[in-house]
Amino acid sequence: MIAGIIVLGIVGFWLFPKGNPTPPATITVTRGTLSEEVVVTGLTKPAEKLDLSFEKGGIVRQVYASVGTKVRAGDPIAALDQSELSAQLLQAEASKEAAEAKLVELKRGARPEDIQVSRTGLRKAEQDLDNQYMGVVDVLSTAYSEADDAVRKQTDPLFTNDETNPQLSFGVSNSQTSINAAASRISASAELNNWKEELDLLSSASPQSALDKALQGGTTRLGKIRTFLDFSMQALQDATTIDSSTLVTYKSYVTTGRTNVNTSITNVTDKKEEIAEAKIDIEQAQNELTLKLAGSDPQVIAAQVAAVKEEQANIANLKAQLAKAILRSPIQGVVTKQDAKIGQVAPANTTLVSIISGDRLEVEANIPEIDIAKVKVGDAAEVTLDAYGENVLFEASVISIEPAETVVEGIATYKTKFQLRNEDERVRPGMTANIEILTAKREGILVIPQRTIATRNGKKVVWIYENNKLTEKEIVTGLRGSDGNIEVTSGLNEGDQIAASVPKE
Repeated sequence: MIAGIIVLGIVGFWLFPKGNPTPPATITVTRGTLSEEVVVTGLTKPAEKLDLSFEKGGIVRQVYASVGTKVRAGDPIAALDQSELSAQLLQAEASKEAAEAKLVELKRGARPEDIQVSRTGLRKAEQDLDNQYMGVVDVLSTAYSEADDAVRKQTDPLFTNDETNPQLSFGVSNSQTSINAAASRISASAELNNWKEELDLLSSASPQSALDKALQGGTTRLGKIRTFLDFSMQALQDATTIDSSTLVTYKSYVTTGRTNVNTSITNVTDKKEEIAEAKIDIEQAQNELTLKLAGSDPQVIAAQVAAVKEEQANIANLKAQLAKAILRSPIQGVVTKQDAKIGQVAPANTTLVSIISGDRLEVEANIPEIDIAKVKVGDAAEVTLDAYGENVLFEASVISIEPAETVVEGIATYKTKFQLRNEDERVRPGMTANIEILTAKREGILVIPQRTIATRNGKKVVWIYENNKLTEKEIVTGLRGSDGNIEVTSGLNEGDQIAASVPKE
């Protein structure tokens, strides 16, 4: 806009003496307003376009929106089957309640009734141990009887002079076998005799330590008896002077004895284990009573508090998974893609739904590098759409400028986005937009046409007309207007007369 341009160019011989040169056309320096604009072309686009997918795969059980459906932020679009997660959540909530109940009990401490129950439990455990020891003599006596039968009855036909100088009643092919059998027979008799003496001194009233020792001794003695039976069977295997029928009979005797001894070993071992388990039960019952009498340990309470928190975290995790099983719109907009189908398996991290924002659209344009320095975020702009012509204006403002360049036809440009200030149903994605960006505006400044300025030795100059002559004057300029005018920041004053164009040399 040209403000205060006055063309004086007065020509006439009545104003100047005859023979004087014609004065130049001049312009008066005045104050005015300048606006700087950048004009570009772009396209309208949704402010947001989102592709949605399930974090975990599953079977689609519900579809709430189809293509074209308008949705608000938080509206459900599709949901996966949640029955398994729901069951896990119920179980976790029950576990949390149990953990909380135990924590309350620990903080409260043991009740008198609980202490009495623990004392009763300890007495029962002690009685159970006594009952186990009551059976030790019977088990050992039975084991001795089986061992004695195996040595002195079942193997009796195999030896002569059994108790004094035992020898095999038949010949064998291996002399060492005969020696082993005879020696082990002597050892077996000694074991049985010693064992009998010990058992005669033992009763159910004996100290538990003596009964424990007797059980251990019984196991050892039975092992030696079994070794004797093994040597006896080996002798039968190497027999040479015995008929087959007698050999079969002798082998059956040894087998019977060995079976009975093995059973006795098992019975003695079982009794030892039963006593050991009963002792453990007493220890556990005693510990439980001690704990109840002492009250809850702070560390135990702290551990239970941690257990409750763990259950709470598990519930929170399951609820989060349940929430993720429902695909919700994060924005207000319109569904443009919907591939979720009821009954189908939805893969994880695969786009099923697309949504574009349904409120304000954006305009996107590439601004050449020659103009980008003039533009900044927040600058106002006017937009016209080819669809509606130049007379329909839409107000907008710059909301972002990408720092990296985008090369378009060999020219560096910078992608810039504009936000339309008012929602308008006429604006749709993909429309061609013409944008005028108001990059600067100044009022009350000195303004002259750009055509009046020349450059001399790198400096800008104009020609002031005064005293009937033109004088070159250096100036400093500022803002360039879109209307061909320019701001003068120094070198001229309001009212100065300058040449309307650069004089010819």
